[in-house]
Amino acid sequence: MLWGNAADIGKIFVLQKRAIRFIYGLKPRDSLRELFKSINIMTVASQYIFDVLIFVKSNLHLYKTLSDVNSVVTRNRHKLCMNRFRLKKVRRSFVGQSVKLFNKLPVEAINLPMPKFKSYIKNALMANAYYTISDYLNDKKPWTLPKTSTSHT
Repeated sequence: MLWGNAADIGKIFVLQKRAIRFIYGLKPRDSLRELFKSINIMTVASQYIFDVLIFVKSNLHLYKTLSDVNSVVTRNRHKLCMNRFRLKKVRRSFVGQSVKLFNKLPVEAINLPMPKFKSYIKNALMANAYYTISDYLNDKKPWTLPKTSTSHT
């Protein structure tokens, strides 16, 4: 998980795409986004997001929610608190990124038992085939599964 935000993740993703192009006999300039979706393989970025979300869900006791620090009941009370970090380096660290990634989840997903949570997350990430972590963070509806999606475990 620690390599997910490293500069070399781009190189790993290039290798992943090269391997898939080789296996499927595609040209170097062919887009793979739809192929990733159809063959149900997570991109490197999606795999990182999956691992982070599973880690956070398994270790929720290490994080504070907004309801832990504020007695007012709000619709976002389930979201994790993001400490105010002065340095950009700390905000981009695993701790900072894990909170951002987890806070994109709908409350219905957070409340799922772990096996269903894993399946839900995996299906959504495969359906979206994110090339970067920023793609996920900028997606307005990352957890809307396509109607034709089938269940994968």
